Amino acid sequence: MFRNFLKIIISIGTVVFLLTSMVGYIAVLFHLKIGGYYPDTDFTNLLGVLLAFLGLVGGGIYLWISKMVKEDIENDRKEERALSKAEMAVLFSSVNMLIYKTFYIEKTKSEDIDGEAKKQIEHALNMIRKAIECFNEVGEGRYPRERLINKNNLAYYLARKWNYYREKQSDEDFQKYLETDIKRAKEYTADKRMAEICITDIKNTKDLEKFPDIIGNTEDTALWVERVFSTKSTLSARL
Repeated sequence: MFRNFLKIIISIGTVVFLLTSMVGYIAVLFHLKIGGYYPDTDFTNLLGVLLAFLGLVGGGIYLWISKMVKEDIENDRKEERALSKAEMAVLFSSVNMLIYKTFYIEKTKSEDIDGEAKKQIEHALNMIRKAIECFNEVGEGRYPRERLINKNNLAYYLARKWNYYREKQSDEDFQKYLETDIKRAKEYTADKRMAEICITDIKNTKDLEKFPDIIGNTEDTALWVERVFSTKSTLSARL
């Protein structure tokens, strides 16, 4: 916003300068003629060339500043659209997780006959990933609190996803379940790594103490991630 204001001021200054020069040029000629002196052609040509040069320079500056202002306005609009999409994605992910916690939290894979519990978890994950993607378009360093919350939610939703598949199996039984399907084992390993990265990124955030509530939520999520992802798939490790 300040940059746009500064450019506008420079543009106005440039226009005022050109107008002043033009008025001065006309005033000089008028004054000379009133005094009975008619300047020679070389003198008037010199003033004309000088004024034309000032006009070209001023016009170029004005066009450059106008272009920069338009680009800044367009970037602001893009950021506003990205922020709006991010906020909507966060809202939808929260609604999906609320529905899951309200109606399906006790349901695991074997009990989820109609697949509604799985659908709510998947929708929540898709939306929170979309929110993170949109916030990345807004600009680095902006909205730190929202970015931390999104990372925490992504880690938590991933843990919920694999808790749904894990059910009440021991580490040994769950490992056998994972390794019956190569694709499943690779997906589990990727989600486990992503959840751990999210937790680590939050804990390593500079000035994290500014957000005490996020610190508490992250500690709870970290325990969830550690418990749900306690199994290491030996199959995916060999791939």
